[in-house]
Amino acid sequence: MPITKALKSAVKNRSELYKFAKKHNLNVDWRDTTYRMERIVNDFKSSKAITITKSLRQAKLSSDNDILNSINQTSGKHDLTLSRFKRIRKNIVSPADKKLLLHIKDSNDSIVKSYHLNDRIMNIDNLFMNEENQYSSALPSKSHNLLWAYNAGFDCRFLMKHMSYSSKDTNVIDAGTKIKQVSGFYRGRDIVIKDAMSFLSGGLSSLPTMFKGATDSISLEKECFPHNLINSDNYKSQWPLEYLDSFKDKDKHHIKHKLADFDAVSLYPSAMSELNGYIMGKPKLFRDAIPSDADFYIARIRIESIGKERHFPLQRRTLIMGKQALEDIINFQDAKCTIIEGCYWDEGFNNKICETISKMFNARLKYKAEGNPLQNVLKLMMNSSYGKLLMKPIVKKKILISNSKVKPNNIDDYTRKNIHRMISRTPISDRMALFEEHKSLTEHFSPAHLGVQVHDSSKHIMNRAMCLAEDINADIWYQDTDSLMIDFDKVPILSDSFREKYGKELIGKQMGQFHVDFNLKGSKGNIFAKESIFLGKKSYLASLACDGNDAEDFHIRMKGIPGKLLADDTHQKYMDLFNGKRLEFDLSEVCSINIDSKTQVVSKRTDFKRNVSF
Repeated sequence: MPITKALKSAVKNRSELYKFAKKHNLNVDWRDTTYRMERIVNDFKSSKAITITKSLRQAKLSSDNDILNSINQTSGKHDLTLSRFKRIRKNIVSPADKKLLLHIKDSNDSIVKSYHLNDRIMNIDNLFMNEENQYSSALPSKSHNLLWAYNAGFDCRFLMKHMSYSSKDTNVIDAGTKIKQVSGFYRGRDIVIKDAMSFLSGGLSSLPTMFKGATDSISLEKECFPHNLINSDNYKSQWPLEYLDSFKDKDKHHIKHKLADFDAVSLYPSAMSELNGYIMGKPKLFRDAIPSDADFYIARIRIESIGKERHFPLQRRTLIMGKQALEDIINFQDAKCTIIEGCYWDEGFNNKICETISKMFNARLKYKAEGNPLQNVLKLMMNSSYGKLLMKPIVKKKILISNSKVKPNNIDDYTRKNIHRMISRTPISDRMALFEEHKSLTEHFSPAHLGVQVHDSSKHIMNRAMCLAEDINADIWYQDTDSLMIDFDKVPILSDSFREKYGKELIGKQMGQFHVDFNLKGSKGNIFAKESIFLGKKSYLASLACDGNDAEDFHIRMKGIPGKLLADDTHQKYMDLFNGKRLEFDLSEVCSINIDSKTQVVSKRTDFKRNVSF
């Protein structure tokens, strides 16, 4: 006799009731009727909810303001009514050093759940739901769910231990302590968690500006844990071999006259617009000499001599370079080179990128003038159209595997089947392990030669301005990817010289141009640095002022040291470092959360000291 769906459902329901009752030590027997089991379980849930409600219906203080002030001044216990808690929760201040928790107790006076008082995810109406079903009941059974979290790397470390995983797909995509995506299952629901930070160009506080009107009813206050996920791995030096992010003659400087931050307008889109187009066809090899009909080439060379030394050398140890880079080092530094070998293209250009990038740039200018946040999307699209060209192949993957009642040895079974490609296996919990494996790579397509084209073109834009400035004795004191710290009074002279030499306007807001880019809140007129201290790469101070009013502020940067640790006695700290003094900074003051990206453990950091000297 076939079993009907209704009978299967009844048996399943009875089984779940029995498991729940036994888990909570309720007086039931398998021989009891389903009706009796339901009554006992429902009575238990009801009494639990009443107990929780009673624990919240005590108010020791007389008004909302009294309670709010008391909470913000202490880390002690507070009993609140639900209605009062709803009213004041958005105004609760919760620094990282306070443990302000709302505890939910069961009938045995044991804490079954704790909430951070200003946790944005908490919904008061759901506080009384049964503990097991509080999350899963909100999602339909066997549903596919996409969850977004801002800075998901923090939240996922807590959630992933409650999910289950199979080996069908790569289910962890991370980058250091940041998690881009995690996919798994929770009680039969398919869950995918993505990090919104990977798709938005600004911080959480910028969402109201980005999505006008859509965030009016959303609370964006911070929780009690800081979300600056910084650890010592973030500070490994990665200095480039070339001039990017460098300072004059590799020496410290203390400048007491006006400087301008001379910034290139949309450098990489500008670089694309100045190309003849992307080269077409397949590369051909050459040796000893570059073919005369080459539209573009990438060559291995040996630099024999440099005829003109520069304060910011265009090349140091790079011996493989593209067409524009080689022409620049010859034209701007009078270099003598020997060609060894390389590859070239001679089938013309596809100029579609020039038209497209110009349309996108003009559209962004329009939206930016209107204050439309869509301009940020266009900015990201233009910059990523360069970054995409130089993507490396992904040769590793991470997979979470969990044991289950159906597959109690799933981790060991997976290990045996995949030992040949395994790099590591890290236990995450008693029932879960994180595998890192070599990823099968049969083919990888990346138009890196087009990336070289854009990169060379962007450097050429910077080289034109830098080398001309040095030729007319306009001192540049610091230079990074797309900007120059140059003598303020020499900017007009540089502009005139550029117009005379290249027949173009240097200053403006169009592609290929530069503009002074210091920002000073409340300023009027021209903004400049009245005093500057340059210590080394990515480490400097600029004391900002303007000629329209008395607004002043510091523009600071120090590789490896958060700005908050430099906020007090800022000028004196930079002067001490300039004079050779060694300073110690305790990064645990602002980076108190440590995330182990291998074991997925989140811990409190109590000591994280960094000594700095130049």
